[in-house]
Amino acid sequence: MKVYLPLLIFIVFLSSCGEKRYDESKIIDLTEPGLFLKYDTLTINIKGSLVQIVKYQDKYYCVFERNNPFSSLSFMDFYILNSDGDILKKLKIPEELKVYYNDLHIRNDSIIIKEYYKHNTFYLDTLASKWIKIKEVDDRIFEDENYYVTYLDFGEWGNTVWFKDKSTKKEYEFSSSTPVISKIKDEYFLSNYKEVFKIKPSKMNLCDSNSYYKIIEKEGPYEGSKHKKGGDYLFKDDTNPYESVFYIATSFVNNDTLYHLCVDSSHSFLSIIENEKMQEIESLGDDIYLQRHYNSYRGNQFNQQNQLLHFKSDVRENKGLIELNKNEIRVITIINKNTVKILNESQVDIIFKFLTEYHLQVFDSLSLAKLDIALPFLGGNNVTPEHQVKIGTDYYPNNNKFELDTPRTFEFIEDSTSTFSLDYYYTNPDKSIKIITYEWVENSRHILEPEYDKVKLQKFNNKLNEIKYYIKLKFGEPKSISDNNMKWILKNGFNLNLYWTNFDEYRRIRLHIFKE
Repeated sequence: MKVYLPLLIFIVFLSSCGEKRYDESKIIDLTEPGLFLKYDTLTINIKGSLVQIVKYQDKYYCVFERNNPFSSLSFMDFYILNSDGDILKKLKIPEELKVYYNDLHIRNDSIIIKEYYKHNTFYLDTLASKWIKIKEVDDRIFEDENYYVTYLDFGEWGNTVWFKDKSTKKEYEFSSSTPVISKIKDEYFLSNYKEVFKIKPSKMNLCDSNSYYKIIEKEGPYEGSKHKKGGDYLFKDDTNPYESVFYIATSFVNNDTLYHLCVDSSHSFLSIIENEKMQEIESLGDDIYLQRHYNSYRGNQFNQQNQLLHFKSDVRENKGLIELNKNEIRVITIINKNTVKILNESQVDIIFKFLTEYHLQVFDSLSLAKLDIALPFLGGNNVTPEHQVKIGTDYYPNNNKFELDTPRTFEFIEDSTSTFSLDYYYTNPDKSIKIITYEWVENSRHILEPEYDKVKLQKFNNKLNEIKYYIKLKFGEPKSISDNNMKWILKNGFNLNLYWTNFDEYRRIRLHIFKE
């Protein structure tokens, strides 16, 4: 117990430093006859960040991402949650879907994921709790008794909406990004981020034999439609797109009225169109940024009265959902008990210095099991890779030829321009730690100040100089110095090797501690 007493005392000290708490109150507010606005919270306990979610039969199906410090691709996990946020199942995601551009959606009472580039498609077998690969599903976004509507986005080359008449088999095209199709009685409406149209599909531009959806989807050319024939403007935001902070997140119909959820800067609100102007009916709140990813356009289209949108909030440091369900709008703040802590520079500096001295003091008796408990209390996030990772002999000579397992890895996120991580390389089965590596890398994910090259360079140099100063102060002058590394050999047999890389696009600092 003596070995771990200093660490436990340090945990108690650090955990008392400035934890933020938020109190979300529940409100029910009647906004229009027959349309209700509610505020709610959803408490979860899941490691990572929510990136995609759908709701079906009162359950949430969602994808979470966790940072992978050894790759540009994040770890991805799939969860099934009940309506209270409790985990019902955690499933593996097929390798083909471990990419950034997936579309999670509901089709024909099935949970479907379609990968955006190679079009790999899987459906979730909820009884067997596994993903099954199926034939590629098409890009349908809307369907009724008259029309079958598909959509493709070609990025900078444009986009196309296709209306296929079910009776005549004729196909019409229309130019619009991220479309939401709505219907009131026999009239159709199309809205996107900046525009709302009343449309007459039969008056749209008739496709020629080379521009049908199936032809373009299979063969290209990858260029969007240029036609807006058949659409009458109800609203258009004419503000300079580089200056405008307004956008339409989605549209829906209630009691034969077309409503829009809009965002103006950080203000989100419910609106209708009057005299070609967006008229706010009710505020959803400030500091709410509604999000609709450009490649996730199928999930909310089949039933306009049941939609699920993400929002993020800078001040509250929370994400949330806007859930449209018939005549109810629910603004749901997500409280994740497993959210990664954001530490300040001084906290991380204290952790670095304390752990360095602690590691050297008890190196031979370090326990992974106890570190797994202790480091998260300090703000460390366990990001141990799920694939094999090795360390080269140029960093660790490994003269005894130890068989090292993939390191246990912890990451500490700063509210600055860097992330601090620790790797514990150990042998199996005895879990004996042989080398500890520290790493500071430039961090673009959690920067709370403007990212200017001069600022980043200055902070990198300051960090490097502080680390050098601390090690020299504690352990004396290095045994050797070169352009990008300094090495110490301590009397008790420890090696401390400090490396740094300083390129315009990539800067990092590494410190290795081992005894050999």
